[in-house]
Amino acid sequence: MKEVRPSLKDLIADTVMVRKLVTYDELEELAIKNGYKPETATRRLRGGDGWDIPVIKLNAKKKPIKESERIYYYKWCGGKTIFN
Repeated sequence: MKEVRPSLKDLIADTVMVRKLVTYDELEELAIKNGYKPETATRRLRGGDGWDIPVIKLNAKKKPIKESERIYYYKWCGGKTIFN
């Protein structure tokens, strides 16, 4: 029987939603651990792919990035969740 793995979008959305703040490196590790390329995970959250995961991209000081800054964190900006 073929093993069904969760979609990358679901993995990322669940992780960011529950943890509220996730580092760029943690997302790469999540992708690798689940059999995806790390570039795919980070590319999806950079935008432009039609994904609707509500995140804010933050710099090293945890402030919203400007156009040329490196992304260090992703912060959940969607609705409230039941998770603490």
